[in-house]
Amino acid sequence: MAAAIAALAMSCSEDELDMGIGLMPIEDGVTSTSETYNVSTNSYKVDGNEIVSRSSVCHIGQFTEPETNTSLKSEFLAQFHCLENFSMPEKSSLVTGDAIQTEVLLFYSGYVGDSLNANKLAVYPVKQGVDFTTADTYSSGVSLEDYYDSSAKPFAVKNYSAADRVKTDSVKSQSDFYPNIQIMLPNSFGTKLMNEYYRDPNQFANSAAFIKNVLPGFVFKHESGDGTIMNIDVAQINVYFKYYLERKSTGIVDSLATGVISFASTEEVMQVSTVNHKNIDNLVNDESCTYLKTPAGIFTEVKLPMDEILNSSHANDTINTARIIFTRYNSENESDVTVGAPKTLLLIRKPEWKKFFSGSYVPDEVSSFLATLSTSTNTYTYSNIAKLLSYNRYLRNSGATGDATGKTVPTAEQLEEWYKENPDWDKVLLIPVETTTTSTSSYYYGTSTKVVGVNHDFSVSSTKLVGGKDNPVELKIIYSKFYDGKK
Repeated sequence: MAAAIAALAMSCSEDELDMGIGLMPIEDGVTSTSETYNVSTNSYKVDGNEIVSRSSVCHIGQFTEPETNTSLKSEFLAQFHCLENFSMPEKSSLVTGDAIQTEVLLFYSGYVGDSLNANKLAVYPVKQGVDFTTADTYSSGVSLEDYYDSSAKPFAVKNYSAADRVKTDSVKSQSDFYPNIQIMLPNSFGTKLMNEYYRDPNQFANSAAFIKNVLPGFVFKHESGDGTIMNIDVAQINVYFKYYLERKSTGIVDSLATGVISFASTEEVMQVSTVNHKNIDNLVNDESCTYLKTPAGIFTEVKLPMDEILNSSHANDTINTARIIFTRYNSENESDVTVGAPKTLLLIRKPEWKKFFSGSYVPDEVSSFLATLSTSTNTYTYSNIAKLLSYNRYLRNSGATGDATGKTVPTAEQLEEWYKENPDWDKVLLIPVETTTTSTSSYYYGTSTKVVGVNHDFSVSSTKLVGGKDNPVELKIIYSKFYDGKK
């Protein structure tokens, strides 16, 4: 899409998209003027089925936000990666052939809510034969009930809290300690995994073979508790067993050893968090402001004043710069349990946002832009969306008239028909995102950072923006045109 948009934008006249014209003195033949427009905004509720789930972080738990009284519940499905060089000791070296301990560890990097809140989760095996060929496009609204037998008893259950009082302080203070929820699984399951390997090692040749023939995955369901959501980085299965250790120098078996085989949820296999928001309609319908809520909850919709711009005396002027700033309200909640604001927002034309994420595009600075939250000003600033306004003008003129140059002015009848077919042409969305960047260094230019990936923000965040029906946001535009000598 980015390439197509860029090509389309380049077909505009040079005056349409040329950002190099600065503020020049009149004697140079160019005059500049500035205008400020009011921009209307509203909250935009997004269905979880519309959100492509590509985040490597999953969530488990339920949390009711004190300030808004909205509730978020999240559960997840995880598959497990099998290394291509996976192997086990010779079967003859095993002491009994049975697992002595089987567990799944949910490693977490953080949480939202109360660390002492009591929670309960359940583990269910994913049904055999499930088709995961479209795993890269699974949405956060997927129904996990489609992937496991909900009428069966859980494979395992676990009561836990983020504080994890089971582990001692000495264990937690170790430099390599990684907080985790330990869920004990039946040893019969671990023994079965071992037996499957010895029956046919080809089932463990790679992740695809392992998932298809041995273990399709686990579903982790939230059973009870309200007050904590855990950020799960990795789920890992460990199966421990005893075997006889042979001394390589002599070939004599002279000791016992404990072995372990491990399978972890990684980016090579599928991980999908489901999201269920409650009571967010009250926020969406609040016209005194707008909201942003993740994961997969609320965006902010912005209606650009394109008609006002195109019906003004500046309709054919070059748009040099266009700045719009979205201000965040400070939280009024005095509770220690708080939810942070999204760090990065994608501003993108509403008709293009779904294709943007499903196609794994990056912002092109024509129809999509990034802004990060400034902690000093509490704002998200888009310093120049001039190309977006020019691009919208081009799309309207060329679409309504059929003139690929975009220079022909549409008639009222042409515009009426085109508006019916393109009701969102002048709207953009503010979408919380997480970005992947790469850095390059050079002697002359120093270090530069480039965005190479943009995905939906699947962290738990929420904030309120100045806007809504009664609080318009300002769009400031600087125009330029050739001076005609008239005052």
